[in-house]
Amino acid sequence: MCTKVLAMPPSKSDATLSEVESTGPIVVVGANGSGKSRLGWWIEEQDTENVHRVGAQKSLALPEEVHAWSLEKATEAFIYGTTNPNADWLRKHGKLSGRWGNRPATHLLNDIEALMVLLHTEEYEKLLKGKTDRKTDEMQKESQPEMDGAPSARGLEEPGLNEAGMTSSEEAEETKLDVIARMWAELLPHRKLVVGAGTVKTAPSDAPGAIYNAADMSDGERVALYLIGECLCAPSGATLVIDEPEMHLHKSLVSRLWDLIEEERSDCLFVYLTHDLDFAASRKNARYVCLRDFDGTDWDWFIVPEAREIPEPILLGILGSRKPILFVEGERGSLDEQTYEVTYPEWFVVPRGSCAKVAEAVRAFRSLADLHRLDVKGIVDKDYRSVQQAEGLRSQGIFVLGVANIENIFLAEDVLKEAAHLLEREDCDELIGKVKQFVIEEYRRRRDDLVLDAVRQKAVLHLLYPALKGADISAVDTAYREHVSAFDARREYTVARKSSAKLLSKRDYAGILASFCGKGLPKQVSALFEMKPEGYINHVIRMAKADKGKMRQKLRQQLPELL
Repeated sequence: MCTKVLAMPPSKSDATLSEVESTGPIVVVGANGSGKSRLGWWIEEQDTENVHRVGAQKSLALPEEVHAWSLEKATEAFIYGTTNPNADWLRKHGKLSGRWGNRPATHLLNDIEALMVLLHTEEYEKLLKGKTDRKTDEMQKESQPEMDGAPSARGLEEPGLNEAGMTSSEEAEETKLDVIARMWAELLPHRKLVVGAGTVKTAPSDAPGAIYNAADMSDGERVALYLIGECLCAPSGATLVIDEPEMHLHKSLVSRLWDLIEEERSDCLFVYLTHDLDFAASRKNARYVCLRDFDGTDWDWFIVPEAREIPEPILLGILGSRKPILFVEGERGSLDEQTYEVTYPEWFVVPRGSCAKVAEAVRAFRSLADLHRLDVKGIVDKDYRSVQQAEGLRSQGIFVLGVANIENIFLAEDVLKEAAHLLEREDCDELIGKVKQFVIEEYRRRRDDLVLDAVRQKAVLHLLYPALKGADISAVDTAYREHVSAFDARREYTVARKSSAKLLSKRDYAGILASFCGKGLPKQVSALFEMKPEGYINHVIRMAKADKGKMRQKLRQQLPELL
């Protein structure tokens, strides 16, 4: 693969950045208002001869019929949006005035008729050339003298015949409309393109007689035809700048369409301007550019580095955010994500699954701080971490909950009271007393299992955080063995039992929530609120999202301050 270079305007935050190198496509990701379309024109303006740009705003009104021109004039009208005998004027001013109506960033591109004229003109020219070549071949064969007793020249087996018995000059050269029909069949096998004299129609593959005009195609069919044609007709080795390549296309088609186009035009450099992170991540071997801001004159951008710890869609979404980043446990749609989104609305919450993944993501993004300039932090469940382990994580920007897991903040006394208040329960104090009694007794009932689980988890955590020092391998080996042997499971078990007994004897409700790793507790508590298993948590989340009463404040008070 050859490396292609794209010239870029110097970045406001790093003037040394003025180009992007890539062996594949270049994907520029930016939010609305970040100057993507104006950047597209800047790129095109640097080399109008070799850059072909397809704008985001475009007319897809396909003409029912077009007529062929001369190939030169049809090409001019497609590339520049106009024709002019003055080639120098065309190169300098044609695109701006003709194709872009002197509004290169906002003009409604209306070149679909020029595209269809060029496609049919090229088809006509190649058919004429094929006809001329065949006549020339026939005349040459007729002029060859026949020798006595020898078969005629036309009866000899000729080299270079195809399966139909035609010479290469007799074969019809593949036209761009042929290529479009071939790619269309791969992309939309249930539809077939029918090319006629000046027309392009389509029909269901299983009903070829049910033909309908191009003007009656769906938006997806028209945009596929248009984009394939635009890219096929671009100059050889061009830079193709595609603004919002996903527009009007179903998600199931967009990636496959651009795969096919990139394969067909492998001589070109594709530059995509998009805010669609799924599309951006679908590009193979791509180089990503994050567009932060545009002040009307200058752009703030950077090249996105590789971060193997984080999948590309998440990476691009984070870098495109203008909020500080908060990595949390859980998956998309999980209780963790819902809770943190409603309690930390000023943060961009990104669920990463496990605690290890949260720590990995925070470390990765902090190492790239000079690029993205975003505040990055993480929150994880307390589980069975010691104070020292929690402090160690905090020093890395990872905060540990004060309770065993996220579910337990919903059982905090203040949250329970606010939930009962918003339900207008008259027995508020009695209800809270029943919940606390239930949690304490459940902790007592499961005490043996919880203590044993605590020892197991502490052993794992102990092994995960060894502070190994040593000048050589022998010293490291000794340090590791000493670290492993320093964990006394029986002692930890005795300590855990004494601690749990103390919590129970004092009926220390807050202490039990900090120690009780029981993820199903809120579902059980729902019954005391006379709700279905998910009812209580859903009620709390719903009230917090709607900012009813003091629910959001009460939840936030159970969570760490991200300082």
